[in-house]
Amino acid sequence: MSEARKLAVSMFRESDPVFVRWACSHAANWDGLIEHPDRVSIHGDRDSVFPIRRQIIQHLIPGGDHLMAITRRLEILPLLIERHGGNNH
Repeated sequence: MSEARKLAVSMFRESDPVFVRWACSHAANWDGLIEHPDRVSIHGDRDSVFPIRRQIIQHLIPGGDHLMAITRRLEILPLLIERHGGNNH
């Protein structure tokens, strides 16, 4: 099992069941089409939890999976800094 998968399993096991049910319900019904000026959409093309569909993607990360915010943070951080100009808001 990959380190990313081990981390995902660990996070799931340690999560509050009420929160997990709420999150799954809302994720399943999210339309993904809401535009907001402060939002930056970064998506991996290998995300099996939220496949690319019905989403407005600003940055597509080749090979990025669902945990790429953790496993590929150094690649993603410059996109966030660029978008928000390094401001803390």
